[in-house]
Amino acid sequence: MRIGIDIDGVLADNIPQTCDAINLRLGTSVCASDLVTYDWLNGFLQDKVEDPSALLSEFWYDPEFLRNAPFMLPALTACRRMAGMLDEIHIVTARSAHTQDAAVMDATRAWLDRYGIPYSKIVHTRDKTAYCLEHKIAYLIEDAPATAVQAATNGLRVFLVDAPYNRDVVDGATGTGRGRIFRVNHIGEVPDLLRKDMK
Repeated sequence: MRIGIDIDGVLADNIPQTCDAINLRLGTSVCASDLVTYDWLNGFLQDKVEDPSALLSEFWYDPEFLRNAPFMLPALTACRRMAGMLDEIHIVTARSAHTQDAAVMDATRAWLDRYGIPYSKIVHTRDKTAYCLEHKIAYLIEDAPATAVQAATNGLRVFLVDAPYNRDVVDGATGTGRGRIFRVNHIGEVPDLLRKDMK
């Protein structure tokens, strides 16, 4: 059995880090709880900077920024527990997916290794569902709402890490996910749910 684990918003607590960087640069006071939709930052930045995506990329594709991303405290214990239950852990991230930037990939790997996160493979891809299906990955831990719904609709079982921007995903109520999305407060809740679901 294999699981895919996202980094940003799941292992790395980098949303507050990103808000701090934006506030420092622009003199604003945005905080993580303001991000009520996944693309909220782009909308917030539209009237403040010429190219919101370029500004966000300055942070998200800066190896130093990535190396200093805060770590979600329950992640190490959770990943070690899952490593004992599963055949493989694949880190599946959209970081550098479109550029395949070697410096970003190296910083990402160094960050995972620094915290001792066990994994079999790391991949940078925008299409996490296709990757998981191709590699026979049954479970995905994710925070992006569209990715979670797409993965669940295609047969994966998804642990959706709660965030203000994904609270509109209600599996079952609208038919999204086909009963395969399990909301968790943080990754630390996943091993027990995973063990129950695997029985």
